[in-house]
Formats: sequence, C-alpha cells, structure tokens
Amino acid sequence: MNSQSVGVLTKDDIVQEIKAGRLVNGPVDQARGCSYDLTVGTIFWDEQIFRSGEAKTVCVPPGGVVGIFTAEEISLPADICATAFAINAMSSRGFLVLNPGHIDPGFEGPLTIKALNIRKTAIAIHQTDPIFTVVFQRLPKPTILFQRNKSRAEREREFDATTVETSPRSISDIVAADAKGPFPSRVEVSTVIKQETSDLTTKHDVEVIIRDFWMSRWSFGLALLAVLLAAAAAYFSFAQLRLSNADIAARETGRASQSAPAALRGHEEAFSDSGGRYRSAQETPSTITKILPSKDAQKAGRPDGN
Repeated sequence: MNSQSVGVLTKDDIVQEIKAGRLVNGPVDQARGCSYDLTVGTIFWDEQIFRSGEAKTVCVPPGGVVGIFTAEEISLPADICATAFAINAMSSRGFLVLNPGHIDPGFEGPLTIKALNIRKTAIAIHQTDPIFTVVFQRLPKPTILFQRNKSRAEREREFDATTVETSPRSISDIVAADAKGPFPSRVEVSTVIKQETSDLTTKHDVEVIIRDFWMSRWSFGLALLAVLLAAAAAYFSFAQLRLSNADIAARETGRASQSAPAALRGHEEAFSDSGGRYRSAQETPSTITKILPSKDAQKAGRPDGN
C-alpha cells in the first residue's frame, strides 16, 4: 500500500515530484494550485512541421484544423494517473481543443492535440502559449504501465504522416471530401443557397421597406401635426367667439345702466305732473262762482235784521 496520501496532487506535491524527476520535464513555475500548465511546442500546419523552440507563430484561418505537440513531456510513475483539460483562455478565444482526456500511469512523452478555429477570423497560435492544464492523481497502489511509448521524433513523424494523409486542413475539406457522403459539395451548397434565396428579400427590397417605413412614419407625423393645428385653431376660434359674446353683453349692460336714470326721471316727472293735475282739479275752481259764497253762507254771514 502506498504510504503517501491518495487523491489529487497539490502544487507542493507536483513541485516535489518534478524535482524528483517525475510527472513532467518542465519548469516548476508552471505548477498551479492543483494542476500543471502545458504549452504549445511542435506545430503541424499546412504540411509543415514547426518544432518546439523555433519561436514560430501560425495563423489558423476560420474553420482551420491544426496539430500540436506540447513542449513539455509527461512521465508518470505507476501510482499516478493524469487528466488533461483545455486551457479556458484558448477556448474563450474560439480555439477548440478536440482531444483532451485521460493519461495512464507509465505514459512518457508529449501530449498530442488536434484543435479547431471556430471563430469568424483567423487566430494566431504562438509556441509557448498555454494549451493544456493537467491534473495529477495518486492511486491507492501502483498499476500496470502504459506500454506503447515512443520517442518524440518518432511520434512527430507518424503524426505528420497521418495528418498529411487523412487529416483535413479545415472543415470545408470535410464537407467536400465525399460527393456521395452526408455532406454536400460546394456546387451543391451554392445551388441550394441560390434556390433558397431566390424568394428572399434582397438588399434593395430592404432599402425600399425601410424608406417606406420611415415615409409612413413621416406621413403619420405630418397628419398628426395637422390634426393638432386644426384643434388648436378651433380652440382659439371658440375662445375668441366667447370673448366677443362677453364684450357684446358688457356693452349691452352698460347701455342699460345709462338709460335707467333717464327713464326713472321721466316716470318721476310724469308722476309729479299727474299729481299736480289731481291737486289742481281738486283745489282750483273752474269758475268764479265757485269762489263766491253760497246763498246759505251769505245768509249765515249776515247780521240779523239785515
């Protein structure tokens, strides 16, 4: 039974193993909290091999497939296995690593990578860029060792031959590989696109639609403005009419107030005249005989014996 702790190796464990000549032949400063970063080494691109240490940069076009060997080489003892994961920074840039996975105890050599550019623009791959992070795990006891180890040079030759013979340079090579296969050819794709787009809206149609749309907006805006102006004009006309009616009523009221005293005076004069005539009729004699005393009064006024 292994006396060391079983489980994922920490940074201290990884550094200790590296200093002892195990796990990986790279620098210790690439060790992380519980993993180790591997970098881009040999690049296989466009039927060429750019080996580790040449400080080469390769631009992979959209859809391009590139082969990579890590610069560092793994060397696992019988009681340690590992798992390789793609670096998140590369995936975030649109560089998809296709074959991370498990590494058996006893494996020795660089890790092999196939990667694909899945973004719309070319991506630059530099040697020494981090490409994999590896997590090491100690087993409860040693196990059988991986038996198919080869030298780096031999691996590179075999990988290059396989890449040239069978690996596509880009996704378009896969699409055009077999005219009878599940993927259509370029001509078939072009034909289908033309057929499908014959009834689609063209750029000119879009421009006409946009122009008509904004013209309809302008027309609606102008119509709305005309309605608002007409409503405002009607309101002001109504207000002016009310003011005119109020002014006429005020003038009529003024005339009535001016004519009232004269009428009142007329009535008073008429009343005074009628009263005078009444008193005159009662008090003024119509003839002189009305002034002279009557015979009875005369008799009454005479002394006896006269």
